[in-house]
Amino acid sequence: MPLGTLPLLLAPLLVASNAGPWTVRGQVLEGGEPAAGARVEVVNGTKIVAAAKADSAGSFTLPPFRCSRCILRARKGTAGDQRWIEPAVEGGSFALALHGAQMVLRVVDRESGKPVVGATLSAFSRASPRAEGATSIPEPERAEPGVFVAQGLEPGTYGLTVRASGYASAWPRVELSVAQGRQVIDLPLARLVPVRGRVVNAAGAPVAGATVTLESDLAADDAVTGADGRFVIKGATPTPTTLRVVRDGFLPQRRPWKLEGEVTFKLLPSQPLTLCVVDGRGRRLKEARAFATLPDERREALEGRDAEGCIRCRLPAGSYRVEVVAPQHPPTTLTVVIDDRPLRREVSLGKGLSLSVRVVDDLGNPLPSAGVRFAQVWQGRFAAGIRGIRGANQPVDREGRLVLQGLEEGSEYVFQADCEGYDQSGPTFHRSRAGGAEPVIAMDRRAKVTGRLLLDGAPVA
Repeated sequence: MPLGTLPLLLAPLLVASNAGPWTVRGQVLEGGEPAAGARVEVVNGTKIVAAAKADSAGSFTLPPFRCSRCILRARKGTAGDQRWIEPAVEGGSFALALHGAQMVLRVVDRESGKPVVGATLSAFSRASPRAEGATSIPEPERAEPGVFVAQGLEPGTYGLTVRASGYASAWPRVELSVAQGRQVIDLPLARLVPVRGRVVNAAGAPVAGATVTLESDLAADDAVTGADGRFVIKGATPTPTTLRVVRDGFLPQRRPWKLEGEVTFKLLPSQPLTLCVVDGRGRRLKEARAFATLPDERREALEGRDAEGCIRCRLPAGSYRVEVVAPQHPPTTLTVVIDDRPLRREVSLGKGLSLSVRVVDDLGNPLPSAGVRFAQVWQGRFAAGIRGIRGANQPVDREGRLVLQGLEEGSEYVFQADCEGYDQSGPTFHRSRAGGAEPVIAMDRRAKVTGRLLLDGAPVA
């Protein structure tokens, strides 16, 4: 049988002391027979620190070397094997059954199919069936520009990290399907592309000094517009992403980028808007959020905070409807007019009203096992279905009470109760307004009906 088609067997004996240096002896077998002339190496990083050739009996002795964790590999023709060793830990003798599969990895240009000169495989790992995660194995050797060869591999799935100057990095997973022989796998890389465009103001004049960023693309650097308002982002990954433009005095702008030609941004002038949100006692509500309805009816969150915890952003000149919300407080809506000056406003949110409902039995005792469904009344209507109010039952406390907090003044709610073994008496729905009186829902215990069924005076079974 020709060489390169049979598995090798490497049975090294590590003879070492804790102080080192380390000495490795062993035997290389091919198909159960000595693999005379096989080359055995120890690799530390990218450097071969020890090497020897197997004798006619397949035995070898490597010269002393030092390393904490390195690669032991044996090769003959296209057959071979390699593994990580830790000389300070793996004392004694052991044998490994090695495989002779060879994987040839060709890093090629996605468009032309030609090898990519200067490509590197900086990581190479195999998912282990015997352990969680990935088991690192030695990296493939560079056979020629853009071509790498890994020897003595088992069939399975391998993960790679492929990089090359001028190309987008890739992290492919490849499948080695042969146990012996040679398998060639192409790894296509996409060229990085430039993003070109210009930034102008509302009058069409160029805007200099604007920063343009490709979001979610760590490979691309930011660009700054020149005096003509033009910019070029070099090294962008050729996949759809989002462009963002920021310039002091203008409203930031985002737009999708889908590998089109030159992109033009038209920035609108803006002024700082500061909203300091407080509660009814004047305490700052740093968790408050604000949303502005823009002229095109888009609703946009006003992001950013100053050192005092106030909401700070920029808006172009105009009139806006701004909604301010905070947990446990009723929302409020205000009109904000932006002109040619910065605007600072204090927004006060009330504490919010509460509303409770209580469930009792026909004697007035609380029913802690009851559940309550509720819905807000909006323009005289609320969500209802076949069983009444839609939604899941909310549990009550030991007093049979359910309390709603942070309600807006004037808001109205309806309630409906359920309890196993009881039927709700009185109206089906109980209504009340925030801050109003507590509705009490009375439940009647279901009566048990007993008796005998007779036919012509005789019991019917």
